[in-house]
Amino acid sequence: MKNVRIDLLPPDRQLAMRDCRVCIKRRIKCDRSTPHCRKCTIRGLDCPGFDFFHVRWAQGIASRGKLVGKVVPVLSQERSEIPQGHLTDNWNASAYSLSGGGDPISHPITETGLVRSQLSLALCDQLVNHFDSRVAALFTWVDSPDNPWRKIVLPLAQRFTCLRLSILHLAAAHLSATSAGDMSPIHQVNHHLRESTFRTLNQEIQREIDSRASKTPDHLSLTRILITAVGLCYAELLTPNSADWNLHLRACRTIMDRHGLRSGQDKPLDFITRFVIKEVGDIEVFGNVFSFSSLDIASTLPMTRSDFWTFSRLIHEVTALERQRYGLIENGRQPPHVNMSIWRAKLEQAYSRLSSFEVTSVLTQDETTQTCFRALIHAHYHASIIYTYQALAPPAETMEAVASSLPVLFDEIQRVTRGIRHAFSHDVFFPLFIAGTECWGERHRQETIGGLFLMLLSATGMWCNHRALAFLQDFWSSPESHGTGKWIQYARESANRIAPFLVF
Repeated sequence: MKNVRIDLLPPDRQLAMRDCRVCIKRRIKCDRSTPHCRKCTIRGLDCPGFDFFHVRWAQGIASRGKLVGKVVPVLSQERSEIPQGHLTDNWNASAYSLSGGGDPISHPITETGLVRSQLSLALCDQLVNHFDSRVAALFTWVDSPDNPWRKIVLPLAQRFTCLRLSILHLAAAHLSATSAGDMSPIHQVNHHLRESTFRTLNQEIQREIDSRASKTPDHLSLTRILITAVGLCYAELLTPNSADWNLHLRACRTIMDRHGLRSGQDKPLDFITRFVIKEVGDIEVFGNVFSFSSLDIASTLPMTRSDFWTFSRLIHEVTALERQRYGLIENGRQPPHVNMSIWRAKLEQAYSRLSSFEVTSVLTQDETTQTCFRALIHAHYHASIIYTYQALAPPAETMEAVASSLPVLFDEIQRVTRGIRHAFSHDVFFPLFIAGTECWGERHRQETIGGLFLMLLSATGMWCNHRALAFLQDFWSSPESHGTGKWIQYARESANRIAPFLVF
């Protein structure tokens, strides 16, 4: 057998990032199987592997044609596809730095020994490094060496194209959101990575459907499809004025429902699947707080006992109960009284668990970092108290609880945000929003909340929260709706007028 059909090779085989030199010379499509491609091996050819630089010299002067007299020919402006993680679109001729502080990457025209493929690889490396150093920390409460986005997702991304493109797209989206100056080249890269991720994800989904039909399921296929979809969702959270995160979240729900991965399924799950389910659950919990559609909140993903950030589970439960109680009111029925002492006990338990967490096992020994972590959990504790009373308690009890917790909440938020580049800056948006819901009629505090929102948005790139700030400003400018805890009713009544938003 002298021919190799790439589509029949194992989809989970180890893949190289480029074609081997022999296949390039023979002008055939390489299967990129490592350590040596099968197209060479099956013909007895000496495959050189994949660790090489393909240098094209551009010295000399063109002697004929349209480029006569040119020292370096002008590159074609035609678009090309983005295969296997390579970025080969048109580039701005001026040098630019992706990270803002690293070495600039020059246009191939100005570097005679550098071809477009090598520029693509260098850019991929920068995006992966940016994801590892900056982006992975945004999607976990406390960053650590065991961060699953580094420990699980990055190794998987080396093997699977759709996941690799999703990670590159996520890194490019963050660079677009946080970099100053003219970033039109990276905006263009981000756009094409997004489109390429869509294409490869569709192909992956089709392969998964075909494998199920043929009774030979690929167990890793579902996981990489879900992680890719979550990556697309997170990239939209980083995109200003985008609400497409909701589209990807619904896709994740559909995929998990189809495979029985939501509540009620009995079969044990591997660690990777549990991780991606938890990622979707986190987005759902905070998305549901600000969603007042007919979505059945009670059916959202349950948190497991091993979940670190215990406040998320309580927020989920409070939101579900608030929607149930409102449903009774709409049907003309009086909801039962809520025993707030039970919820107080739950909040105290969550706070105690996080307070006793072994900070030194995850965080640096730096005392400032540990002090900031304690301030963070204290801020979430008081924000959760305020939200719970706003959602479930009668007005008199709510006013008393808010009066007690709001000053402490403000102090703790200020303590966490004092060092804007601190590791916990991305964790402050929910407490900050809850504090803002009780700042109606207080211009000074409104300005403080608005300033902190913008500062955190610029530092973290989590631009989905800008819509939350717009909601607060809309609420503040409507005095007829002011009152302790009344933002929930205002958001419900304004759902058709205000664009979907979440605080994340």
